[in-house]
Amino acid sequence: MDKFIQSTVVGPMLQDADLDDWWQSQPVAVPFFDNQPVSVVLSGVLSATAADLADMDECLTHFLALGAADRLALSDLVWANYQEVVEAVGEDLDIRIDTPADVWAHVHPREIHISWRDRRDEDIYLSVECACDWEIEHGLQLVFRRGRMLTRVSQCDGQLTEADANDWPDEKDALLSAYNATFTSPKNQNVLE
Repeated sequence: MDKFIQSTVVGPMLQDADLDDWWQSQPVAVPFFDNQPVSVVLSGVLSATAADLADMDECLTHFLALGAADRLALSDLVWANYQEVVEAVGEDLDIRIDTPADVWAHVHPREIHISWRDRRDEDIYLSVECACDWEIEHGLQLVFRRGRMLTRVSQCDGQLTEADANDWPDEKDALLSAYNATFTSPKNQNVLE
């Protein structure tokens, strides 16, 4: 008999037959990607508690409230990732993207992963793993802390923050610091509640 957990946002999530701490939904429409269907994976949880599910559903609710305008507002950050690959590869790159807004035509979401950071803030993060036309081998990873705000753009390496990927203090991570300034400043204390 299949084991599942129930999300109020994406419905039943089935436990993977081989990975006990891996729960996957059916694909859901994602407004951030013009309603393309993408499945959601909750990982790192053997037996989800009511608090885990509430945290996950809140994270998903925030992310699924983001739309095309939010995506376009992040074009420069994804464009910068493309530019890094262009600098590294040079003329061998078979694709040319002319403007930051054009970068999204070359990003293809594959799966959404939700997990808790295992160090420092131990907060919940939503990571969208994407195929992208300029980085065929490693893809593109877009990470949103609590599903609210982009806190990392990178190749798909499983790291949730630049601080963790580079063993930096959180304060050195520009996007993570921007999140902290936005959502944990004294005037915004109630935002995380």
